[in-house]
Amino acid sequence: MAVEFVEKLANNPNFAYRHRLKTCIPAKPTDAIGLQLADLMAYEYFRNLRDKPVKKRFPMSRIRDSSNYAEGYFGEETFMKMKSGIEAAPCGPDDLVIIPTL
Repeated sequence: MAVEFVEKLANNPNFAYRHRLKTCIPAKPTDAIGLQLADLMAYEYFRNLRDKPVKKRFPMSRIRDSSNYAEGYFGEETFMKMKSGIEAAPCGPDDLVIIPTL
């Protein structure tokens, strides 16, 4: 699914950054260590949004304490600013909606 998604983005003339995309190929977890970190962080954010508030587990605390990474997410105000642009974006069956910039 990820490969198909990247191909759709790369071929979508409405996606302003399509020229930045390179190839996307499946890899073994041991060949893509950074993705394991991204998966862990995505899961922790999901838990926090689903079960809020949730205590950060040890791996996420270590990541935050040992890096200068600052995270955040969109709130209602940001989504409301984007709403009309998203609703007006060209989209057909099985197409991707390119979220407009703010």
